[in-house]
Amino acid sequence: LRRAPRGTPPLPQAQWPQGVRPLNSPRPCWLPKNWAFGIKTTCRCPLKAFISPWKKMYYHRDVIEQILGQQLGPGEGIEGAQAWAKSQLEKGWGWRGPCKLARDDELFGLLTRKERAHLPEISELHFAVISARRAEILEGIKRCTNVEAMLRASGAETVWYVDEQSVQSYRRLGFKAVKGGGLCEARNRALADAASKDKACVQISDDIAGWTFFNTKEVCSDMFEGNVAAKRARKLRVSPVAAARYLLARMRASGSGAKLAGVFPLGNSGMALGHGPVNTENFILGDFFVHDKSPCRFDLQLRLKEDYDFTASHLARHGAVFRCNRLLLSVVHERNEGGACSQRDAAGEREREAIRHLQEKWPGVFCANGKRGDTQVVM
Repeated sequence: LRRAPRGTPPLPQAQWPQGVRPLNSPRPCWLPKNWAFGIKTTCRCPLKAFISPWKKMYYHRDVIEQILGQQLGPGEGIEGAQAWAKSQLEKGWGWRGPCKLARDDELFGLLTRKERAHLPEISELHFAVISARRAEILEGIKRCTNVEAMLRASGAETVWYVDEQSVQSYRRLGFKAVKGGGLCEARNRALADAASKDKACVQISDDIAGWTFFNTKEVCSDMFEGNVAAKRARKLRVSPVAAARYLLARMRASGSGAKLAGVFPLGNSGMALGHGPVNTENFILGDFFVHDKSPCRFDLQLRLKEDYDFTASHLARHGAVFRCNRLLLSVVHERNEGGACSQRDAAGEREREAIRHLQEKWPGVFCANGKRGDTQVVM
């Protein structure tokens, strides 16, 4: 009696009970697709309301579960979240549901004939997610699940390189997880595994929410003009696999000799459009890059800022890198619990130590970022 036919949309607002209005917030991941949700207008404190297909209003998930006779969404605690993540991935979904990505051919259609000739097959790439201490944190589980879901949805077989203590926790999420060691050890193991298979290596951080390509060749004189141009530009929410294949095709076709391709290092689209579409001698962010069978490796003496050193190593050996300034990431960085963030100390001494190491190893290449303090560096 309490089940509407599958595929039935939620009730339109005109049929909702009185005293509730729409709520401009993400839909709860556990709420059945044919239920609507809003917020009560007759309460002093915010109270979410869930409207059933039979026009009744409920306020609590456990009551709705009793009515429907089934558990909705993740259970209580970390074990419940891990079980939910695994079940979602088995359906090919992320934490909240199906992944919504642009078709690959929309991005590949922007390649020239020469670049398309260098477009690799998915099987030619080794996809490695570098992670640590996030499979037992609720927010970490959510983000890791979404990264894995986007990779699976776009055809990748992913290996997670994680800290030794967390291997089993990641496997409980349904991931293929292997012991990676510390940050640079994990990165180097991924590079070695790719080399043993004669594949290019794609390394991905575990907290990326999306990849966006801005289809414009405009180069703006300042950030304000760039913001206007970014709003005007056609934007594609692309898959990580399509992004990696696109970068590798363009880098190989460029003839520059570059073996390291990456994205604009900030999420600021206005700033990105202040640069040309491609740079060949700038910093490559470690959150997402493609490494094309180079002997360059990460410096094991670094626990932070290892991607700056890796970029410098590539420039010293190959003379160029390939950075696409029209491809941007949505990433959680320094406020994200676990991962490399746990390597930082409140006083910032570990970051300053890393900067001193970079300056000694690469004289004249790195200096402190005057705009952001002495724990940030400019290449």
